[in-house]
Amino acid sequence: MGKLIFVACFFLTLSVFASQEFSVSDGDTIEVKISEKDATRFLVEKGRISRLWGVNTDSGFIIKEDKDQGEIFIAAKNGSPKTTSFFIRDEFGNTYTVIASKFDIPSQTVVLSPTKRATLKFQEMPFVKRIKSLVKVMGADNTTDQDIAIKKINKEVSLWKEAEITHIGVYTQNDLEGDKYILKNTSKNQMVLSENEFLNFGNNVIAVAITKPTLVQDEASFVFVIRKK
Repeated sequence: MGKLIFVACFFLTLSVFASQEFSVSDGDTIEVKISEKDATRFLVEKGRISRLWGVNTDSGFIIKEDKDQGEIFIAAKNGSPKTTSFFIRDEFGNTYTVIASKFDIPSQTVVLSPTKRATLKFQEMPFVKRIKSLVKVMGADNTTDQDIAIKKINKEVSLWKEAEITHIGVYTQNDLEGDKYILKNTSKNQMVLSENEFLNFGNNVIAVAITKPTLVQDEASFVFVIRKK
């Protein structure tokens, strides 16, 4: 939350913005309009920006990355050139050339929609990134463009008398398997959850993620348990 507040304050306000959408393929060049006074946001639809380069520190533009969201913000300094160019690479391995021209317009959002998303295969990712990718999909409950098999469970699990836990489903992707649970605090006391408490929750557990570690009465949290098949 602190990072997002910093970005918003640094770039003034993004409350008024326009959207520019581009269907892009690897190697494409696009021409975009950026605000000369406010920030311009760049994002990849259903994906992330992995790198931006070609704008040096003396170019008159400020670049800020939101690594949590995979987005980049660009703001022009006073006296910066009317037009600049740079490169953007997405998480799928596609690289685009961007020609950006300043205009007296409000904050902009530039949306890049890749026509090809399968360049970076799941099994080719670093192991930790594969785990994070699976957890992200389980949290969003969205398997668009993901080679994931889902088995719905909806079965109550006996854990603690102070909690109700339901096994929602199993997400399988290559050699990883993710169990998704929802845990509800049924006691009158505050409950603090720790990932370590679930490391022995079945066989071959390699990672645990909890969306809300502190629960008051009747509050619930998702628990994701990742296993190596």
